[in-house]
Order: sequence, then C-alpha cells, then structure tokens
Amino acid sequence: MPDDTTEHGSNHFDANAYLGTLDRPTLTVGRHTFVGNFLGVEDWLRFTPRLERLADGALGAGDITRLIADLTNAIFRPPRWWKLATPWAYAELRKMPLHVQLKALEHFIRSQATALNPMSEEPPALRETVTEAAALSSSG
Repeated sequence: MPDDTTEHGSNHFDANAYLGTLDRPTLTVGRHTFVGNFLGVEDWLRFTPRLERLADGALGAGDITRLIADLTNAIFRPPRWWKLATPWAYAELRKMPLHVQLKALEHFIRSQATALNPMSEEPPALRETVTEAAALSSSG
C-alpha cells in the first residue's frame, strides 16, 4: 500500500493511490481485452439478492444469463451509442459457451471480493454452484 505519510501527513488516505494498487477486473475474449471497474456499494446491493439466489441454486437459465449480462455491463461499461464500433465486453462474452460465461462471472465476483478484502476467497457456495452449472452446460 502506498505510503500515506509523505505528502499529506499520517491522517491522509489517498483513495486514488489505493485503487491504483489493486488489480482491476480484466476480460479477454478473442482479440479484445477489456479493463473494468470496481463496483460501488449501491451496485453490490443491487446484485446481492440475485447472487444469493445463484449460490442457492434458485436461478433459472434465463435469470443466470441476465445476471451475467447485468454484472458484465456494470463492471465493463458498454460503449456510448455514438461509439457503436467500439467493442463491447458483454457482446463478446455472450458468444462464448455458457460454462465460459459462468467462469467469467465467478472471476468477476472474486476480483470484486478480493478488492474488498485481499485475504478473502470466493464463497464456497458460489464456487460449487458455478462448477455444477458449468458441468451441466458442457454435458448438455
């Protein structure tokens, strides 16, 4: 972590410097690499009920697809309408098989959780849910 005592004194926290030390979520699909952002509390609160339902195995296929789209678009902002020629993370990710999309979802959540607590691991229930869903999608 950056030394906060150099310019502003020991009571200063430089949020920009801290964010600069974190590995931002990154997605590579084909020849495109997208660098995302960390979500704020409001975004996480919006996703929490669906993530809990996913961990409980209570989301159907359509709901899982919508969650992947919404979370991908929240982390990797879609281009503005006047930049339609710009690659779009979810448009590229949705071309991949479902088990790859689920693995990306797991990675996005882990990167966000690690930013919140560098000592954390992904929730076991989520890991099991994603593993089961990936197995089902690759066998069917």
